[in-house]
Amino acid sequence: MRFSRTAEEQMIENTLERVLSETWDVRSAADSSGADLRAGPLRQTLVDLGVWGAWLTEEQGGANGGPWALMGTAQAFGQHQVRADYLSSVVLAAAILRRCENGQKTLHRIANGAASVATAIFEPGARYDWRKPGTVAAFDDGRYRVTGAKAHVLDGGIAEAFIVSATLPEGMALFLVPRDAPGLTVADYTAFDGSDLAHLSLQDVALDPAALLAAPQKAPAVLREGLAMAALGAAAEILGASVAALKETLEYLEVREQFGRKLARFQALQHRAADLHMELEMLRSLVIGCANGLEDEFSVRAEADAAAAAAYAFETGDLIGREAIHLHGAIGMTEELGVGRHLLRINALSRFFGDIAAQNEVYLAALERAAA
Repeated sequence: MRFSRTAEEQMIENTLERVLSETWDVRSAADSSGADLRAGPLRQTLVDLGVWGAWLTEEQGGANGGPWALMGTAQAFGQHQVRADYLSSVVLAAAILRRCENGQKTLHRIANGAASVATAIFEPGARYDWRKPGTVAAFDDGRYRVTGAKAHVLDGGIAEAFIVSATLPEGMALFLVPRDAPGLTVADYTAFDGSDLAHLSLQDVALDPAALLAAPQKAPAVLREGLAMAALGAAAEILGASVAALKETLEYLEVREQFGRKLARFQALQHRAADLHMELEMLRSLVIGCANGLEDEFSVRAEADAAAAAAYAFETGDLIGREAIHLHGAIGMTEELGVGRHLLRINALSRFFGDIAAQNEVYLAALERAAA
């Protein structure tokens, strides 16, 4: 297990930090051209620098960066409040597609920034239980036909294709469904943090046999690994947002005066800041441990580590975000200051792939399988 970045990883992260600092406008959530990271020149810049899909292997279109590269990129996006389809497409969808023979062409397009693919596995009324989808598929006359509904599909409004879970007679399978497939309806909407979400309706959507990404005997394991990578990405982005929120708060305490003294001189506030720093470092340790576990072949232990990191990130990020607003006082609530946007993003990330309760269930289930 390692605890620090290699010289190459540090160089990449320094480059990413410089590029985001120079081109990304936090308040407008857009680059210098006025576009968010789902379009515009900044996305291509990150692709050209080898950052966008760096965590994937060279054969998959990446740079062999692995989970540490994923962690570094997500953390930088969290610090700068970057709005992008990174977690949905480059992390979750790519983690699934890299294990699927029929998904390699799409995977390369994701890695080079040419495509955005969303994953549709959650359904209305089922919360985060993806194991037995109500969406059904049947093989008829040489084609698969899929019918059902999917809810809260992250970045579904901009995706060119969807990884859709559906139940075959043998069990759950994964399909790649093009956005323009007849019978597919996409209703997109905006989440409270500005993220793009969508509901999908599939009415007898006909798919070629090549659209089958993972058969029932393989799909659950592929999806568990993908969700573990997404949990790492979400935890790392929350770590970045928490670092930024605490840094901005400490800087504010150093300049704001009350009763003729800097707020940073008040012992009670020093104790609160110290407690937040302790929680932040604990979160950093869990995220690093998760990245280390996912570097090797995927295991139930790595799945448990990812769920633990995500659950702790959701709780710690919420605490730091709320304390940052409180320590700023009334100004912390203003949109112009922007510290509250960190809390919005943290709370959104804690719901995209499973909340604290869902992550705790994953953690306990993984430990039970490991002990069996």
